[in-house]
Amino acid sequence: MMVRSRLSRLASPPAPAFDVSGAGGILREYRRGESVFRQGDRTSDIFYVKRGGVQLSTQSTAGRQAKVGLLGPGDFFGEGCLTGQRARTGTATAVTPCVILRISRRKITKLLQQRVMADRFMAHLLSRLVRMEEDLAEYLSLGLKRGVL
Repeated sequence: MMVRSRLSRLASPPAPAFDVSGAGGILREYRRGESVFRQGDRTSDIFYVKRGGVQLSTQSTAGRQAKVGLLGPGDFFGEGCLTGQRARTGTATAVTPCVILRISRRKITKLLQQRVMADRFMAHLLSRLVRMEEDLAEYLSLGLKRGVL
């Protein structure tokens, strides 16, 4: 399943350091199970996983919870703030001890004006989209085999 196949990524060595010189990002450690942000929180920052793993989940208005992603070193999350999203649509929780860089929307926008940073961020977004599509296809396939969907 998605979580099992992604856990191996979390054990891998940390991604190369992300250069935020002049960006003023805030580095923080999170304990396993600690929330980075919760669904409904105001959006104002984007996050970058330097070490550890983060689970993204969401809860429907009917109260059903779904795990929508598992991220590891080198991954960004919380990108909704760049699209004008005002509130978080999901919750981000540390699944292992983590070191996470928090960068304000204003500062990440400035960083994205640099070609190298923009290329790296775009590659991340496309890679994550492909992973999500693969996970959805696997989920639908399992559901159809079990007669659930």
